Amino acid sequence: MKNNYKILLAATVIISLGLFLVSYYLTAIGLIISGTLAMVFVMNEHGKTVLNKPRLFPILGDDGRSVIITNTGETDALSVEITIVPSNLEYSFKSIDADSEIKIETKELVGKNKINIEYYDKSGEKFTVKENLTFAEDTEYDPFKPMIPMFK
Repeated sequence: MKNNYKILLAATVIISLGLFLVSYYLTAIGLIISGTLAMVFVMNEHGKTVLNKPRLFPILGDDGRSVIITNTGETDALSVEITIVPSNLEYSFKSIDADSEIKIETKELVGKNKINIEYYDKSGEKFTVKENLTFAEDTEYDPFKPMIPMFK
């Protein structure tokens, strides 16, 4: 946590304890505000590290002979190794930029095989994706899909 955040948090706690002389309720309200600020500061710092990662999402092309790999993450994916099983196809890429996609053309029908993707982020952390290749209509990735279905 930054030093400014710590000073602000300490000031709200001291003011809250000073309000103890006026009213118990004002002290409780001040401590609730201090706790809320502390949670916001911690989540803000933690969110920067969680969101700053690449996320590769594979789908099968419409023709069945291509695979589209989309990086929906915030940073580049480095040293990308792609294996399509049981077709025994292997591909490697230097990097896939953030918010971009690559299309892998194959000479044969890929079908609904399994894909294994290994890649690294800028800090050297290794990520692995193991999914079944499906067409775009059958995928579970939908950023606008609600968590709780409202209609059937």
